Amino acid sequence: MASEHISISSTAVQFKDGATVLTDISGGNVLIGQTGAGQSNVYITAGAISLRNNTTDVITLNSTGVASIDIKGGGDIALTGSDTDPGVINFKGTDYDVSLSAGTTGAVFSIEPTGSGLQYCYIGLSNPFYNIINKATGLITSKIDVDSNNYSRINQYSSRIELNTKKGGVSQTIYWKHDGTVNSLYPLTTKITDLGQSAHAWDDVYYDDLHNQCLYLDDMDDLKILNEMMPKGTLHKDTQLPELSINSLPKWMTNYDKLRKEIERENGLMISDEDFDELLLDEDGLGWRYYRNFGHFADLTAGAVRQVDKKIDSLLSRIESLENKKEQ
Repeated sequence: MASEHISISSTAVQFKDGATVLTDISGGNVLIGQTGAGQSNVYITAGAISLRNNTTDVITLNSTGVASIDIKGGGDIALTGSDTDPGVINFKGTDYDVSLSAGTTGAVFSIEPTGSGLQYCYIGLSNPFYNIINKATGLITSKIDVDSNNYSRINQYSSRIELNTKKGGVSQTIYWKHDGTVNSLYPLTTKITDLGQSAHAWDDVYYDDLHNQCLYLDDMDDLKILNEMMPKGTLHKDTQLPELSINSLPKWMTNYDKLRKEIERENGLMISDEDFDELLLDEDGLGWRYYRNFGHFADLTAGAVRQVDKKIDSLLSRIESLENKKEQ
């Protein structure tokens, strides 16, 4: 055969176009195509096959069947979306898989594990990122999902953030809303959610206006209740002034009932009146979790002021009466 088409020697077989070698079989290696700038080729050696640009591997399948793909800048991988049978990138493990896919229109993109609730997803576990930014125009949701009746969820909208928990089918939600008209942090269901607990109290609270519903206590001897208040026998750690004994207050002026429910919930059993009252007297027991009700305290003080005012009016009336008798 003409040497410009096929060349056979003791070391190689070459397929040529004129002087240009298009295929070279030599030394147990096979090169299909040309090497050089801007040239692509297929190279087979030692049981591995590579699709190359010049001598740089782009796609490689090694002798054990492991593939490697190196896509340079400007290169793309295109997978066709489908609602029923999309093109998928599948990360296969020995027990579970994770797949990346998109719907028909491309409006929905999903990362799905094969085992629900059985796999971990890490972003920057061993080598953390400097910043991670989630950005959306509609909604960002983060959810811990046990089942439809038990979960916690954070929803971020453009004008509000929702903190939502559902336990045993009962849902509670806290809103932080700022829509140009309302700027408020509030529970969606009124008078259900507490701020803090007896064992988890806030330290300092600063506020402008405090609004609550009040009691009218003029049928009680408000002054007597105030006069029966006693010191606890300890000094306040910051002011070094005597502390009030919460046990000297009527139970309705304290968190007595709420604290009892907390303790029974924590211990998972009922507690007797005697045992509970004994624990309240012990500062290392429950005494440190026993608080006055500030609103009721203010209501009692207002009632005491009215009570004193009536006494003063009565005394003034008697004085006036006595003065009138003297003048007669």
